[in-house]
Amino acid sequence: MPSRPHVKGIPSELRSEMAILAAVARESLLECHVKHAVQLVELGRGRVPPDRVLEIYARLHFLEDDLTQDIRGRALAALGDRAIRYAVLSPVTETPATPPAPRPRTLWAHLRSRFSQRLHHGLRREVDRHTGRTEIALMELHTEHALRFSRSLESRLTVAQAVRVYAEAIGLRESLRETLYLLVLSRLGDAAPGTPVRGITSEAPAAFAAAQ
Repeated sequence: MPSRPHVKGIPSELRSEMAILAAVARESLLECHVKHAVQLVELGRGRVPPDRVLEIYARLHFLEDDLTQDIRGRALAALGDRAIRYAVLSPVTETPATPPAPRPRTLWAHLRSRFSQRLHHGLRREVDRHTGRTEIALMELHTEHALRFSRSLESRLTVAQAVRVYAEAIGLRESLRETLYLLVLSRLGDAAPGTPVRGITSEAPAAFAAAQ
């Protein structure tokens, strides 16, 4: 996964530590993507070629081109000779591809548009469920790594600011950032019930918006 641009708000003496934490987070997220991309290829076996499945996976999860290529390479390596058998020997029932339409704003509208009139209903339902499981797994990882950022920066930044720094360093899409902030607050509350945490107010979403 490529490095993100320089993120403002990190004290100079903490930048090296943040770079390490960001690198660990990116590798963890990449491994998660590869695992779930391979699972999706397995779901489409005999119905959709692996390359097409991996292209669909990237579109469903709004992945950038560089990350898509990393996932594709690792996924095909993990599949090994099975990927070749799927592509060469397995019958494929997918209709010819049509030019891509403008990307819908929401994940589920996006998913519907990618599979409308193109895949068997049963496979589409499986992909729906797989996409949901994958997004939840990714959010769990984001929460874990955002917590590490928050704890490392707690003496210098509020929780909202630390989550913003994490989100920018990782390139988390805007629509998920407030949700991540709320998940981090929940985990911090579970870890130390009754203990005040710097930067948490009764208006949590407003606090996160103010940190932008």
